Amino acid sequence: MKALRDGSLPEELAGVEPPTLDRWAPALGHKLYLVGLSTGHPKLVGENRLISTSELMLVSEDHTYARTLSRWYRLGREVSRTELDG
Repeated sequence: MKALRDGSLPEELAGVEPPTLDRWAPALGHKLYLVGLSTGHPKLVGENRLISTSELMLVSEDHTYARTLSRWYRLGREVSRTELDG
């Protein structure tokens, strides 16, 4: 968080290949987190694997990166409200 405050960009901090989270949405349990289809996750191996993240720390203003307690994610498409309600 300090690096962001000091002017670093999320893509600079995320490393070479952060996992991608596509068709993502915020979710609330004991903490705020994201759910979505993960590709390239180092521990949850697979392509388009449905996952829930650790606690959400921040999402970039343009919704292209998210930082959770355990790692950075590159964000794909956000699930629309109509898709969730449908």
